Parts: sequence; C-alpha cells; structure tokens
Amino acid sequence: MQIVGDDLWVGGEIAAIPGVAGSRSAAKWNGTSWTGASFPYGSASYVRSIGDFNGTPWMFGAFYDPTNTVLIGGIIRKTATSWEVVPGGPVSGGPVATVTSFKMYQGKLAVGGLYLNAGPIVNANDIALHDGTTWYRMLQGIQLAQFNHYVSTMLVHRGELHCFGLFNQVNGVPQFNWARWFDGPPVIVTQPTPQQICTGNTSKTLTIATGGVNTLQWRKNAVPLINGATGTGSTISGVTTESLFISNISPIDKGMYDCVLVNTCGTRTTDAVHVFECVGDLNCDHFVDDADFVEFANAYNPLPCDEPLMPVLCPSDFNGDGFVNDADVVTFATGYNTLLCE
Repeated sequence: MQIVGDDLWVGGEIAAIPGVAGSRSAAKWNGTSWTGASFPYGSASYVRSIGDFNGTPWMFGAFYDPTNTVLIGGIIRKTATSWEVVPGGPVSGGPVATVTSFKMYQGKLAVGGLYLNAGPIVNANDIALHDGTTWYRMLQGIQLAQFNHYVSTMLVHRGELHCFGLFNQVNGVPQFNWARWFDGPPVIVTQPTPQQICTGNTSKTLTIATGGVNTLQWRKNAVPLINGATGTGSTISGVTTESLFISNISPIDKGMYDCVLVNTCGTRTTDAVHVFECVGDLNCDHFVDDADFVEFANAYNPLPCDEPLMPVLCPSDFNGDGFVNDADVVTFATGYNTLLCE
C-alpha cells in the first residue's frame, strides 16, 4: 500500500473488492469509498509494490496482455485517462518474472525482484536500474533467476543501496541475503568539527562518517598527514581512517584540517575545520570571561612558573618565559576583549 495525494492505494493478488468495478489487482481508498484501478491488463497480472512519483502512482509487479499469455511490463504508471507500461521493456525470464521492490538511487530507480532480463538487458539477474525510459545493468546482478532466489526489499544508507532477499551470490561470487551497491563519488555523512587546543587537554580527535569510500587521507593546511611523531612533540594516528587522533597536542598543531575521500567514481573533500588555540580561555569553555580572569589572577600572584602554588602546567604563562607577569596580562587582555573563541 502507498498514500498518493489524498488517496490510499492498495495492490496485490486481488481478485476483486465486492461491488467495486475494476478493482482486480489494485484499488484506491479516499477515506469514504473504494475506486478500482481498472487495469487494462490480463487477470494474471498482480502488484507487488506501489510508488508515489510526484503525485502519480506507479505499480510494480507483473502485468500481462489481456490474453494472459504475454508479460508486457513489470512497471506501470497512471496517466490522465488510463495506465501505461513504463518504456524500456518488461522484466522477463526465470520461473515467474516479477518486480517486487524499488528504491530511488542516484537519480534512477533500482528495481529488484525475481527475473533474468530487464528489457533488452540479458542476464540482469534480479536487479537493474531504470531511468523512466531505459534499463541499465548493475554488473552481473544478484543471482540467476530461479525459485527462492530474489531481491525482496531495498534501502539507501550512507549513499549506498542495500539489497535484501533470499540469494547466495552477488555479481558472481558467494554472498548471502544482503548486498550493497555504490554508484557515485564518496558520500560525506557527517563533517568534522573544529577543535580547541586547551591547556591540560593532551589529545584531540577529528571524526567523520562516510559511505562508498575506497581510500581516505587526512590533511593539515592541504598537506597530507603521516602517522607517527610530528617532530614538534605530538603524535598522529588514523590518517587513512574516519578518525584522526592527535596525542600530546600543543598550539604548534593548530591549522586547517580536512579529509580527502576517493573511490573509482571520483573524489570528495570534507569541510576544512580549524584546530585552534584560544589564548586566555583557561577553563576551555570557549569563552574568555570572568571565570578565566579568576584563574589568571590566581596564577599571576605566584609569578614564577616553578612556584609550588602555581597551577599545573603554568597555563597563564602565555609567552612561555617562565613567569606570569605583565607581558601575559597584555596577552590575556587581548583574548578577554574577544570574549568568544572561534
């Protein structure tokens, strides 16, 4: 069943709804009464799925000529006055050629079921793409059409088409009941987010979620990163994974970070995000405010960084000279005037 506009369409192997003319195989309910679809096809026809395409119902299944001897379509659509078989030719071959499922994918219809051929495409094997006019092959498909081997449902997840059913091979190699197809450049599901370098916070992780990726490469300021020691005190790992980890991070590591995603269909690059230092934000809450002033004042009173009363790591020694003094006051005042960190 499928809601199209204000109507609920119902299809299947329906002989008839009592008292409703033309209700064999499909009918619609408007909230008060039934109206038959009035298919101009043979009584052996049936519906397996229904779609809503810009307010027009499409039916997927098996549709025969009035004599019930010739399968003329696996997809039909409503016109202003009747129904028409979608161009491109019917699915055919196998024990009971039929379309059971569909899903919009990359601007085309992925059409699954139990069939051998899709229009003129020989050995499509249970799945093919259709653009409303023409069929397109999906490599060797799922499996040679036979009883109990079929695609029953599909969904799109992270840019990939996932197919579910009862089968034991995909594209000519063993694979059971679940397959996925990707047809396009990499998909970025979630972008990385900016990270603030804070005193006492020794590591940062940049994370993304992707789909359809063969290789990944993290970069800093457009330069590819390499796993291992950076030479400035920090260590980097995960440069070819979805999570980049920087340990023993310091202000030297600040910069613009992004990730380049590659597959055989193309390349995409994530947003470039800033790993930054916010001078004066001593409590790392992304604001330079009165709370930071209190922490700075506590550090300013002892003066030398090696004083026992000095907070750990001497966070208020902004210029790194071993003292918290007037030079650091100037730096802190600059951050305090900015108020909000990046």
